[in-house]
Amino acid sequence: MKSGILGKRYAEAFFRAVETRLDTVLPQFRAFTDLVRQKPEIAKILDHPAINLSRKEHLLETACPLASAPEVAPFLRLLVHRRRFYLLSRIEKRLVYLYKKKNSIMTAQVTSALPLSADETQKLSASLSRRVGGSVEVENRVDPAIRGGLLIHLGDQVLDSTIRTRLKNLKEKMSFLTSHLLRNMDEAPVDLV
Repeated sequence: MKSGILGKRYAEAFFRAVETRLDTVLPQFRAFTDLVRQKPEIAKILDHPAINLSRKEHLLETACPLASAPEVAPFLRLLVHRRRFYLLSRIEKRLVYLYKKKNSIMTAQVTSALPLSADETQKLSASLSRRVGGSVEVENRVDPAIRGGLLIHLGDQVLDSTIRTRLKNLKEKMSFLTSHLLRNMDEAPVDLV
């Protein structure tokens, strides 16, 4: 079975098991996955088939205090026992998706020329939330090529107020006007008197 499908199944089973406590469980789970991302040697040990299962459990209990959270620890032990720890990042992504879906939270991917400040991010989130009538989280990506303004992807909508696009549109209009004027000049009668 492909790892994408397996990750989805494990995430959905864990989600159903902790759905009523997800507001406290998800941050604990994400804190652990962040730790694993920062220290990839943890994942290597917990994934390695030649390392004794009791050593892996000891690592989960001692070196990773975040894994001892009452809702998270049994699930992580299950992943280790079934040799599915490699699915951790896929499970995390699916859990976040399910959490956002359950709580009607949309994610806006906002591209800007410079990083947005916390205040700008908060104001943009509030503005977009009012626009869609729900909660919107802002993920900021930086792309200096847009020169200024914002490019916002929200669901299936794209809001483009970038300077790059405005310059492109202006160039197209100028090109059209220039060709239109030249055509009209060629058609106009010349009066030499």
